[in-house]
Amino acid sequence: MTIFQPVELWNAVESAVAQIGVTEFVTRNSQKRLREKWCAARFGMAYDRNIGPCQVEIEDVDRGEPYDFHLLALEQRLLFQIAEVLAPGRHRHDEYRQLEMAEIEARNRSDTGDASRAASEVRDAIKRKALRYAADERKSMHLLLYLNLGADTVSWAGLSLAVEEDAKAFASVWAL
Repeated sequence: MTIFQPVELWNAVESAVAQIGVTEFVTRNSQKRLREKWCAARFGMAYDRNIGPCQVEIEDVDRGEPYDFHLLALEQRLLFQIAEVLAPGRHRHDEYRQLEMAEIEARNRSDTGDASRAASEVRDAIKRKALRYAADERKSMHLLLYLNLGADTVSWAGLSLAVEEDAKAFASVWAL
């Protein structure tokens, strides 16, 4: 596994995306690991900025481990699993195949999500991930949710309260 400073991982991901193109990055299953690196880098940079120094340890290739990356922080190695949360009926791949980039950006800016819908989608994502792992395995695993849904009207405090019980299945649940 390679250990990165979060910004170094971000720069590596951005360089790779520049070489393959945004559409390839977003739509191809073969780029899933690169998208996971993108999430890990974004999370690591936010953690570093708001909580404290950290590093991200991640494989170049998904080896089928129950975790996607490690966050090295507070003298600990925290196992993280990533899950994307999409709005119902939304298919990220389809958008990039059917729309121009300007249309996608406009849609993302105008997609104002409902707080209860967002909470429901996040709860469902947590439950789906919880079903994939044994209880003892989940208790040492941290879940990073990439919220790819209209959530601009959602308060983080409200979302946290709405998913609190389901989130107890994991060591912690974080959202991007």
